[in-house]
Amino acid sequence: MKIFLSYAIEDADAAGVIYHRLSADGHMVFNWQAPESRGERFINATEEAIQDADYFFAVLSSSFLASSWCRDERNIALRREHERTGNLPFIHVLKIANVNPRDTGYLGNYDWRDMTRPELVGPALDALSRRLNQGSQRPPGTGDPEGLTAGDAYFGEPSFRNRENELEKVLRGLTNAAGPHFWLVVAP
Repeated sequence: MKIFLSYAIEDADAAGVIYHRLSADGHMVFNWQAPESRGERFINATEEAIQDADYFFAVLSSSFLASSWCRDERNIALRREHERTGNLPFIHVLKIANVNPRDTGYLGNYDWRDMTRPELVGPALDALSRRLNQGSQRPPGTGDPEGLTAGDAYFGEPSFRNRENELEKVLRGLTNAAGPHFWLVVAP
């Protein structure tokens, strides 16, 4: 698979671990700091890499959220996701630091893989790789390989904490074309 790895410069160490792990698993990973990516016209190379990627991995931290480059990459990825067909999202979020879900914008609508501790990185990447491999081999509409419902896979972490958060997530899902297209709302 071709994977675009989006991260802030402050998170280069964590992104390097993820990059090496994905590369060792045989994936082609675009990492703007990797030696093979240096010397290219940065903006053109970045846009082309996102357009050519099978998946976009956002390395989520407060530095990622503050970075204008990461925001631009995320916006290109969102456009790419809307053009794409298939049953798995193009964008995947790798959470390397605790952030307030309300600050994440559209990224709050995606499944987050927890990599906040070193021992979580390997299992999280293994599970994500299995999901992506199985998802690319399944015909549309056959369900999620990890047994998640559409809502679970779409919203991911953190789980609903109160009714205000629950309502906010439903409203975000309804306004995002990449989200589930069927909602059943049950209330007293």
